[in-house]
Amino acid sequence: MKKILIFFTLILITGCGQGEEATNVDNIIEDLTSSQVSIGVNLDDLGNIINGQYYFDSGDSIYYSSFDEDGSAHIYMSNNNQTSIIFNGFGWSFSMKDGYIYFSGNEGSTIDGTYNLFKMKADGSSYEKINDGFCFNMNFYNDWLYYVKRNSSLTYSLYRSDLDGNNEEQVISTGSYMGIVYDDVLYYLGDNSIYKANPDGTNAELILTSVTQFIIGEGTIIYIDGSNNIKISDINGENIKTIRYSGGDTIARINSYKSNVFYVIADSSTSSDGYSHAYTLYSIDFNGKNQKEIYEGISYGYYINIVNDKVYALDYSQGTSGSFEAITSVMNLDGTELELLPR
Repeated sequence: MKKILIFFTLILITGCGQGEEATNVDNIIEDLTSSQVSIGVNLDDLGNIINGQYYFDSGDSIYYSSFDEDGSAHIYMSNNNQTSIIFNGFGWSFSMKDGYIYFSGNEGSTIDGTYNLFKMKADGSSYEKINDGFCFNMNFYNDWLYYVKRNSSLTYSLYRSDLDGNNEEQVISTGSYMGIVYDDVLYYLGDNSIYKANPDGTNAELILTSVTQFIIGEGTIIYIDGSNNIKISDINGENIKTIRYSGGDTIARINSYKSNVFYVIADSSTSSDGYSHAYTLYSIDFNGKNQKEIYEGISYGYYINIVNDKVYALDYSQGTSGSFEAITSVMNLDGTELELLPR
């Protein structure tokens, strides 16, 4: 197990599927029946969308966010072992469509929390802001761009627009922080319950209650209940099983990759700078067995992506200058062979 105390760490992992790994760019350029995730994950592992998808493999190039050694934020592109900066600023929720990369973030040397939506050509040229609202958890389903947006009342709702940010419409109006499409059905969290609906939000049906966070992995629903237990059900919310009891722990984040669930236990009592907290990342089988400790860190938030059997960790913390800085690390699924991505 690797132990990292580089200020505070956001972890991300990527998931994708319909039973087999994507090995070409077809799922990047063609319409899908589910929300789009990165090449290198299974098409029915959609947890990375909920976790911020900031490391994205298009099939031609790799895109990721980090800070350089001088403490400035950038989006990087890696192609044929050549890494270059394509955007001076920070980005989350990466996704590719028709030769453009879309993301939620901001221009400038720091993460400023504005979370606007941008699009730019795959080489970083011709970038433009397509939504100046506070938006996150952006993802594609066919020719719709889905995202969570903060309303004027400081509540959050699920929206969608066309690929240029036009024709915006509110899909789910009440307290929706998470929304993803799987097999042409929209699943979303609202009022601590999971609903399924048509992709436009109509014909909503309650399927699970007492839920604080959920993902879809291996075509099943994985969620944290109101008592911090990790549970799993079929896609219709039936056949519920508990795979990890809380035991008094706070489960702060979940994701899945193939046959494993990854989860973060946060220690809210520890803080190195008044913001970040110690946490531990674990993996466990879908049957609740073989729990393993993967990674320890200190972080302001906890986000989990896995791509091509690798865990990516964004270490985001308050640096010596007093400003927050981010460094992106990569490791094996068991936490070994930890190294930094080029920056």
